[in-house]
Order: sequence, then structure tokens, then C-alpha cells
Amino acid sequence: MSLVAKDMALLNGTALVTGAGSGIGQATALAYARAGCQNIVLADRDESSIGNTAQMIGKQWPSVKTLGVVTDVSDQTSVDNMVKKTVEVFGTLDYAANVAGVTCQARSLSADYPVSEFDRVNSINARGLMFCVQAETRVMREQALRVTIEGYQERRAQRGSIVNIASTCGLSAIANIMPYVVSKHAVVGVTRAFAVDHGKDGIRINAVCPGIVETPMLLQRKAMEQASEARTGAVKDIKDPVIGRLAVADEIADICVFLSSSMASYMHGSMVMADGGKMAEY
Repeated sequence: MSLVAKDMALLNGTALVTGAGSGIGQATALAYARAGCQNIVLADRDESSIGNTAQMIGKQWPSVKTLGVVTDVSDQTSVDNMVKKTVEVFGTLDYAANVAGVTCQARSLSADYPVSEFDRVNSINARGLMFCVQAETRVMREQALRVTIEGYQERRAQRGSIVNIASTCGLSAIANIMPYVVSKHAVVGVTRAFAVDHGKDGIRINAVCPGIVETPMLLQRKAMEQASEARTGAVKDIKDPVIGRLAVADEIADICVFLSSSMASYMHGSMVMADGGKMAEY
């Protein structure tokens, strides 16, 4: 269960979540509903998973309107259509959480990675992220300034807020997944570049850098590592962080809500670590 209180209206208006069909994306869509969003656009490649998330929102928050949009973030036309439909149906785009991403399908030393795998991962995690932030920013900069929480000072108003999901791999590296590491460094770069260029437009752009989160992607990675260990006898590099456990998706989603809201009105171009102390440990 998310730690955002059910009666605490941190947000209003319309949110867009990519990768909303599962994992952190699904948890973020639910957290946006819980925090007060009236409209939520659910974008994912898998139509059935979108429907599942919409059902979850409808069951818990019947008044929240959802719009499912099948989207391939690696396709610029698909991304532009996603944002266009958001505005056509709901009128504004107030918050965007860009969660969609993939990991590597196999492990290899950096020098030996096939270019095809590098291109596949980066077409989604890096290039696709850039498409999303571009389209979202273009819409948000035309909107009126407003605060997300009733009673907050107008100086804390924004035209929109964008949260990107990076990774601890955006600031460090894990062995033998070079394409993923490069792609998450790109997320950090995109976040900072857009923040510098568009802060004066009233759009706040930040990123969350999660450590290891219990999601379907983690299960995929564990299977990949087990196969690699069986072949090479290598010891896996995933271990619990200093907090003593892995993260759950709700914990990352709550950070997205905070960053989206006027509570974080002076946070811009920030990389928020959520790794249970992993990078603090030598």
C-alpha cells in the first residue's frame, strides 16, 4: 500500500504515465489517483495490462477518469499521438511520469555486446524518453501557471511537472549490462538538459534513481543472471542494500507524486536517489 494518505490531495488535474501496465508505472498511476488526480492517461505497449490498471483505479477511485493509449515510446509518432490524445480528451497535461523502460536480454562484457542490443535498449530507455519529454514539454509550456495544492502560494505555481525514471545505473554502473547503464545515464542527461532549458517556462523536470525494485523487470533480470551463472559460475552482483531489503514499487511511486506536486516546487533538475543506502556503502 502506498504511503500517501487517501485524503491528502497533493495533486489535481491530469496525469500521464508511461509503462503504466505493470511495476513502477502501475504503482505510479495508482498513486496519482490516490493523491487527487481527476484524470489519468495510462500508456503502455500492452493493451491488456492497461485495462488491468484501469480496473484497479476504477475499483478504488470510481470518480477518477482513465484513458488507455497503446504506445510504443520508441516511435515518435506514437508518442506524439499519446500526448495529443491526452490534451484532446482532458484539456491539459499537468503531470507526466516517464516510467517505460527495458533491461538487457542477456549479459556480456561491454566490449562484446552486440550493437543490436545496445540499439534496442537505448531506442526505448534513452531515445524514447527524449521523445516523451519533448512532446510533454511542448504542451505544458502553453498552459497556465497553477499550484497543485489548495492554499499554496502562487509563487510555487507550475505549468507542469515531469518525472523521469532513471536508476542508480544513471550515476554508477553494474557489471555486464553496459547498454542499460548507458541508457540510464542518458535519462539523467535528458533530465538535466531539459531542466536547464525549460525551467523558466514554469515546467519542473526531475528524475528518480531507484535501486533494485521488486518488479517484473527484476524477475526478468534474475532469470537472466541465473542463466549466466549456470554458464560461467559467476557470482551474482545483486544483494540487499544497507536498509536490509529491496524496494517495492509503491515507494518509488510516492516519490513521483511528491516531485509532481507543489510540495517539491523548488526541486528542479534533481536526481532523487531511492536505493536503500546502496550508493552510500563502500
